Amino acid sequence: MIEDALVYPGEKGEILSLIVLNEKSKTIVTAIEDGIEQLLKDLKQRVNKQLASFSRIHRIEIQQEPFEKTHTQKIKRFIYPK
Repeated sequence: MIEDALVYPGEKGEILSLIVLNEKSKTIVTAIEDGIEQLLKDLKQRVNKQLASFSRIHRIEIQQEPFEKTHTQKIKRFIYPK
């Protein structure tokens, strides 16, 4: 489902995540426009079950374009979030 993900701290100390969906997931999400919120909610619940309470994700957002990367294919974390 997910091509890339980035986790970063929010202004109030909460943990936020940006994700880039793969092509198959993008077509599914556009077909079920109303199901995006449920998809993100389910994804957050599934991830948070595996994490300690202090490191749980507060919100997941979808990034439409791919993350900008270095020549070694690492995400340039310092430019996100904009």
